[in-house]
Amino acid sequence: MLFEEYRGYEGPKFRKFTYTEISDIDQQIFGSDGQGYLALKALEDNENDFSFYTEFNPKNYSLSDIARYKEYTNSFWYFLDRSDRDVYNFQRVHRYHLNFIDELYLKITGNPINQTDYRKDMKDLFSSFDEGVFEKHYYLSNLNSNIFPDIFKINFLNMLVFLILLIFSLLFYAIQLNDILTYKITLFILSLFIANTTDLIAIVYQSIKHELDVKEVFKI
Repeated sequence: MLFEEYRGYEGPKFRKFTYTEISDIDQQIFGSDGQGYLALKALEDNENDFSFYTEFNPKNYSLSDIARYKEYTNSFWYFLDRSDRDVYNFQRVHRYHLNFIDELYLKITGNPINQTDYRKDMKDLFSSFDEGVFEKHYYLSNLNSNIFPDIFKINFLNMLVFLILLIFSLLFYAIQLNDILTYKITLFILSLFIANTTDLIAIVYQSIKHELDVKEVFKI
């Protein structure tokens, strides 16, 4: 069963359960307890064991992927916040598995986990991902997803004007007109050319300056 199916998401790839079926599922997975488990499974995102546990896994994530991970993380944080502390306190987990958690927690945060209160540190870790890591990840991915920024659109439009002026000039010189009209049209085309060239130089300068300015990344 998928996390989205339990939450009743709409979509062709999700099964739609009746109210009775959802009630039965709630009883079988103990409500929010089962939802927390489904959220953890969803965070794996069908990754194989090798790629999931490597320290460096270069992969591009879509904005929808990051939004899903944020929701899964928030759901498990909610489970840690609301579930029974006497039942879910990591005390019955084998030391072998806890050692692995200790190692991963130290790599992620740079600090050792509190051995007497695993629950609190795990809750804080999921909160930091929900409110910090995924927010920054989403922001930077959104910046990178805009492959054609506005300043480059203006640059492209400016070059399009150059092409139109070139075509118009060729057509104009191919047509026989009187001297006065030819003089006026030549001045008009020349004025447009000078104005467009000046504008293009300014746009190119701004676009280069904009691409080299990474302050917005360090402000997040």
